[in-house]
Amino acid sequence: MKTRRLLLPFTDGVEMPALDVAVDFAHHLHATLVLLVLFHVPEKQREGGARAEALQQAQDFFEAVFYKAARRGVPIERSVLTTQDVVKSILLSVTDRAYDSILLCVRDGQGLLLQTSEIKQLLTQSGPPLYVMHLPSTQQTHSRNNIFQHLSCWLDELLFARHTTAATHKPRALSAKTESNGNDVQDIYPTYADMH
Repeated sequence: MKTRRLLLPFTDGVEMPALDVAVDFAHHLHATLVLLVLFHVPEKQREGGARAEALQQAQDFFEAVFYKAARRGVPIERSVLTTQDVVKSILLSVTDRAYDSILLCVRDGQGLLLQTSEIKQLLTQSGPPLYVMHLPSTQQTHSRNNIFQHLSCWLDELLFARHTTAATHKPRALSAKTESNGNDVQDIYPTYADMH
C-alpha cells in the first residue's frame, strides 16, 4: 500500500496549535507529513535572498514539527523554496512531487502558517484536495480560561471560609445554619472542607 503524502506549506507564523493539528491529522491518516517552507522574495530583492527573521521562523517551524512528529511516530519530509509567487509554487510542488493533498489551517477566518490571502487563492484554484483545519477561536479560549480562573478563585474563597468556620466550631458535624429559618443544612462538600 502506498503511503499518503500530506503537504503542509509554511511562510510565516509558527502556531503550535496548528502544528499539533497537522501532526495529529497525518498520524490519523497514516501519512507522511511533507513540510514545505516558502520564502517569498520579491523580484527587486531576489539577490539578497530571504530575511534573517524568515530563516529563523523556518528553523523554528522545522524543529517544532520534527519534535511533535517524533512523539507521534509521523514520518517527515522537508523542502525549502524561494519564490516570487507562493501559491503558484505550492501548486507546482504538488504536481511535480505527487503529494496527495494540502493541509491548511485557519482560526477566526485568518490564515495560520500561510497568509490569509494565500489560503484564499489556494481555495479558488483547481488541484489536489485541500484539508482546511478550523482551529478554535482564541477569544473562546481566553474567555474559557477566565471562567476557570474566576471559578477557581471562588472555590478557594469558599473552601477557605469553610475551613475557618469549621476550625472555630466543634468538629461534631459539618453543618451550617441558614439565616432565613435557622434549620440545619446538610454539608454537601465535606471532603473539601477538610482539605488544606
